[in-house]
Amino acid sequence: MDLTQEQKSEQTLLDRLYARFEHFYDLDPNLTLSHIMGLLYIKQHQDRLEGVTNSDLTEKLVLSPSGATRIIYYWEDIHGFLETKIDQKDRRRRLLRLTANGEEFIALYIRKTHGNV
Repeated sequence: MDLTQEQKSEQTLLDRLYARFEHFYDLDPNLTLSHIMGLLYIKQHQDRLEGVTNSDLTEKLVLSPSGATRIIYYWEDIHGFLETKIDQKDRRRRLLRLTANGEEFIALYIRKTHGNV
């Protein structure tokens, strides 16, 4: 069956997006897009004055609170790419930051994918 031009364009875009995330799938083929987006969101926003919290992940990535907790657990406890600290201004909040290993993983991801999309 021949693909239409629109289907070919869609497939090309999907191939290019997959190539962007392939390095993550090398780490764990069972990763979800939410896992990947969560780590990238934390990297992008961790230096904000107010920091990044699990509530931020819930709101910005449209996740349930338990979904955000699973992402944090995955990157913190399984891979050691995240660390959490209690916010000194509000002890109910947990602030999220990448560890040195997490920073290194993201840097490697950027080097491997630079220019692919």
